[in-house]
Amino acid sequence: MAAPTSAIPSFPKGSHVLHVLVSGPDVHEAIALPERGTLSLGRDDDADIRVPDSSASRQHALLHIGASVEIEDLGSTNGTHVGAVRIPPRQRVPLAIGQSVVIGGITLVLQHQYVRSAKLRVRSHGYFYDRLIEECAHAEADAKTTLGLLRIRLGATADEERGVDVVAAAMRPGDLVAAYAPREYEVLLPDSGQEKCREIAASIEKALAEIGGGPRLGLACFPQNGASPGALMAHACAQARGSDDEAPVGAVVCDAQMMALYQKARQAAKANANVLILGETGVGKEVLANYIHSESRRADKPFLKLNCAAVAETLLDSELFGHEPGAFTGANKSRKGLIQAADGGTLFIDEVGEMSLPMQAKLLRAAGQGEITRVGSTTVVKVDVRFVAATNRDLASDVKTGRFREDLFYRLAVFELIVLPLCDRKSEIEPLARKFLGDFAKDSDRQPPDISADALALLLRYDWPGNIRELRNVMERALALCSGSTITPEHLPQDKLAGVPAGASPGGAAPESSEELVAERRAIEAALANCAGNQTRAAEQLGISRRTLINKLAQLKIPRPRR
Repeated sequence: MAAPTSAIPSFPKGSHVLHVLVSGPDVHEAIALPERGTLSLGRDDDADIRVPDSSASRQHALLHIGASVEIEDLGSTNGTHVGAVRIPPRQRVPLAIGQSVVIGGITLVLQHQYVRSAKLRVRSHGYFYDRLIEECAHAEADAKTTLGLLRIRLGATADEERGVDVVAAAMRPGDLVAAYAPREYEVLLPDSGQEKCREIAASIEKALAEIGGGPRLGLACFPQNGASPGALMAHACAQARGSDDEAPVGAVVCDAQMMALYQKARQAAKANANVLILGETGVGKEVLANYIHSESRRADKPFLKLNCAAVAETLLDSELFGHEPGAFTGANKSRKGLIQAADGGTLFIDEVGEMSLPMQAKLLRAAGQGEITRVGSTTVVKVDVRFVAATNRDLASDVKTGRFREDLFYRLAVFELIVLPLCDRKSEIEPLARKFLGDFAKDSDRQPPDISADALALLLRYDWPGNIRELRNVMERALALCSGSTITPEHLPQDKLAGVPAGASPGGAAPESSEELVAERRAIEAALANCAGNQTRAAEQLGISRRTLINKLAQLKIPRPRR
């Protein structure tokens, strides 16, 4: 079998040479073919002809070009169809001019005449967010899948049409662009590694700089910068604002239950004990962890953080405990891990429930005995670190099933703090919204607008499954859309704020009474009904991960919807 060529030669526009027209929901592109050679087709970022569809394999097929053109399926999962017939794997099948090849939802047509690509289609923010949900779910199910999200703010004096053309020139088949707000765009880069995302972002930034106006770009990669749509958007927004910190400094606490929680957190801080924080994604667990550190006698020492879900399992050991030269490929020198670097201070470990059992055993030794050993070393290093761990999982249930070590659970949960979802502390919605408007207005060098009564009513009626992180994203977009002095309903995503079912308890303690179980079951069934059985969108409505929803369907004996 011939090896794929490294690149496709360029041909003059309009040349009468062979082309493949690639068409799908978000792609329409004609790709010139060389006179002879073998090209790879697939979902992989390095494929010669990218097939941007989740049902395509990474290396799906080969296109052999010579005296004739032949297509060869590489044993793909979902097959390759020529016309309506699925071709046998590992066999070359001739292709005629005008004949179509179907891979998932993508159609490829071999043709002589050059067909100019359609003008870039700029989608709505709603369509973009739905696709982002789907891509994150796909990446969560396939550990090899990565993706990127790019936020672009055009400069105040830049020509907007030229700016869109610059973005279009850098995009590949299957990439998606949407209008986030006036002069602001968001780009989805599916099936793209971190280096490829950075390369695309750098090329766009350089080209935009040439048209002037001081553009601002923010890039978030899955899973390095977040493993959920809301987290990715928050990170990209923060970078576009010129800040690496996605969470605003300080906390808004006016709900009676939250006041009691912060009082308990202050007691934990003074006691110098380890703390376990439970709560749904986006409720402010990191803000609470920062408060605990600031109120402790360790406040003048380091406060470091690690998100276990954003670090590959193979790298987590080195990231936490450090390594010695030669411990693994690329380890050229000695390096401290986060635990040693936080000596004397606090280490915040987010998503601790995603940690594997072997890593839990190593963390237990560090948390219990204050001892660590670097990867590739036998020397024991003593450390003095307070651990604040957080998770949106039900760790008590995970202990019962053997997924989480009981001894580590009790070592971390000396103080256990449960942060309420935003829908259970609605008195904080208005002050949080106004705080975010103030923060974002300051970044934009403008006065923060007021919030109209109608807009505030929409905010208060919504159940905020994405919690504070979702509210922050909505208010940032509202400020960008508002050119006047008041946020009105037209500046808010009214279709989204129409309301979603509440009542599920994905992150805190599991429901114990039959009434709570019935309420949770009804909430899940209502979400599935609202989303026509789409589990990915239902999970997003409920503010939980798709994996958690599937686990709950099994626990509550709710039949999984099938396509």
